Amino acid sequence: MNIVLFELIFISYFLYQLHVLSWQRSLLIFLQSYAERISLKGVPTSKRASKLVASFNLYNQIVQLHGKVSKVWLKSSAALYSYICAHRIEVPDIEDECDNGIGIGNGNENENGQNNLAVENWLAEGFRRNHPETMLFDISA
Repeated sequence: MNIVLFELIFISYFLYQLHVLSWQRSLLIFLQSYAERISLKGVPTSKRASKLVASFNLYNQIVQLHGKVSKVWLKSSAALYSYICAHRIEVPDIEDECDNGIGIGNGNENENGQNNLAVENWLAEGFRRNHPETMLFDISA
């Protein structure tokens, strides 16, 4: 279910990108035709100059909107991808590790405070082993 949600968000962002590209292409076509008319007819009229200013204002608004959408997209996609990766973790059988002295107890730690830390290290190592694509850098060193 989470992956479907992630794919829907990704596809909607992709379609948004295509829409922004089509807007930019339309503005470029307008500017090219404007430049051709200026070269053929000389000095632009005040009406055509106001259209040029309006097109640049529209382009500025598109750029600002695109910046906001991209910022939101990066935050939401990173959070959703992290959520998906965290919930796809495969936890091996804990009973085998309990025999070795590592177990999830009732929150009591030994005198060195190693009980919970050992479990966290064990889970993190299992996650790194099962999902090497999520490793950005080696934290074991």
